[in-house]
Amino acid sequence: MNEKHGGHPLAVYFQGRIYVVGYGENVDTMEMLDVAAGGQWTSLNFYPQRFSIKSMARVGNELFVNFFGTPGIYSIEMDSDSKRQLVKWRKRKFVSQMELLAVHLK
Repeated sequence: MNEKHGGHPLAVYFQGRIYVVGYGENVDTMEMLDVAAGGQWTSLNFYPQRFSIKSMARVGNELFVNFFGTPGIYSIEMDSDSKRQLVKWRKRKFVSQMELLAVHLK
């Protein structure tokens, strides 16, 4: 990782890449480990302003994020372009005070 993450890191896997951000960190960037490209770390612009991340989960090709102190869940559609920045966020109608969790079943 390029950055030290206090506490424990939150991570999701999508198409050969691992997206990482620190729990409770006040950030506007996210780190991405491109496993398919030999394990290179890249910093991505995450959101136009800084937020403290409470939890995140991926369902299909959509990344869901819950911020501390901000009501609501935000989501973004992910794609296979590793150079594309995460900028087209949508506020979801569903409001949760709980942490997000995804379970993958086969």
